[in-house]
Amino acid sequence: MSNSGYDKEKLLRLINNELGDDELHKLSADPDFQKYKAILNEVDSWKLPELDIAASYDRLKNKKTKTPAKTINWYQTNVFRMAAVLLLLATALTYFIVSGNSVVTYETGVAEMEEITLPDGSVIHLGASSQLSYNKDTWEETREIHLKGTSHFDVMHKDGAPFKVHFKLGTAEVLGTAFEVKSFEDFASVMCYDGKVKVNASDSTITLIRGRGARVRGRGLRGFEFQNHNWSQTITRFDSAPLSAVFTTMEAQFDIRIKADEIDITRTFTGSYSLQDVDLALKAVCNPMNISYEKNGNTVTLQ
Repeated sequence: MSNSGYDKEKLLRLINNELGDDELHKLSADPDFQKYKAILNEVDSWKLPELDIAASYDRLKNKKTKTPAKTINWYQTNVFRMAAVLLLLATALTYFIVSGNSVVTYETGVAEMEEITLPDGSVIHLGASSQLSYNKDTWEETREIHLKGTSHFDVMHKDGAPFKVHFKLGTAEVLGTAFEVKSFEDFASVMCYDGKVKVNASDSTITLIRGRGARVRGRGLRGFEFQNHNWSQTITRFDSAPLSAVFTTMEAQFDIRIKADEIDITRTFTGSYSLQDVDLALKAVCNPMNISYEKNGNTVTLQ
């Protein structure tokens, strides 16, 4: 049997039982006819297995009762999580870069003081071992300072723009004045040398004028008066300050280490001392408090 289209057509008609008797007789003379005939007879003998409807239904029912496959939403994929982490890191980095560029910080070391002129012309004398920072981008609208340690402020008056100093235990707010802030972990004081200062701390407010100060200790805010109204870079004053704050200040100013294990550093000291000589400063504090001391190099032991 040839492979012509005509023969293929006849073969298809043979499979569909569409050949007449004459055509079937002629086709049977072809040598390959018996081979195709055998194939057709084999196919006719094939039988499909009977469909077990009950068994099929049981299999379908079992599939439905099985735990469905877990659906993973697009936002739960590892790719999305990684992208979210990268986006978060990029946002945080941008924030720190932007904020880092806008915040101006000054920091002094031991026995070091620094004079700082702010954008509005206000002058700051930053004490030893202290830190001061402000945001230059928002300075014109909100003149706000963050202080750690000791600093004296000579503030320029500016209509509609109060000047605020934030320290650990409270806030000092002025419109134009000269004042000093000392800030420690458990004690702070504000002394007004000119103008007015409003001190907020411990849910209380005190307004200071020249010659008056306020101290914060624990949960208490109290006012006091001091005699010398002129601030000096070479003199340090305290009013009812715990000895812990006084000696911490002296350590920063004179680059010394004070060992006070044998005395009560919660006692309070009122007075002043000069920054010109460490021995005179120690005597100015220790003598009225009946404290003896021994100085060995940069270490001072109190008894």
